[in-house]
Amino acid sequence: MKTSRSLVASLLAFASLLPYAAQSAPSGNTGTYTNVLWVVSTTVPQLARCTELLVDATGDLNNSSRLSVYGNLNCFADNTAYPANGSATIFNNGKFGMNLFLSSGAALQCFNWTGLSGICTVVNTGTNAVLGTATLTLR
Repeated sequence: MKTSRSLVASLLAFASLLPYAAQSAPSGNTGTYTNVLWVVSTTVPQLARCTELLVDATGDLNNSSRLSVYGNLNCFADNTAYPANGSATIFNNGKFGMNLFLSSGAALQCFNWTGLSGICTVVNTGTNAVLGTATLTLR
């Protein structure tokens, strides 16, 4: 099991190799980064009580720039959680992006982060209407 610190180290190391990556790569071994924790604040009223995104991320960062991400958006104010699943990508320019679907009917769309913290757009998955923003800070 790997922690969010090792995820950061792996992402930074991998980003430096992107200009040299081949168009396709052989299958490799995947790794799982467990208990990746972001503190969350949001402008979306129905999610305002949710203050923590706790996920695992699985992928082969030696051969790919993509991760599967799954976990929960935790709402301690009323002791609930929204399951979250989606993907994350390290782009050729070293930026980080993530798209997570929440069981609440919303999605977190996080693009062009310089590191592993930043602002996400929160959209309604049924109508694609923007509901507000969420700030995620990696812990």
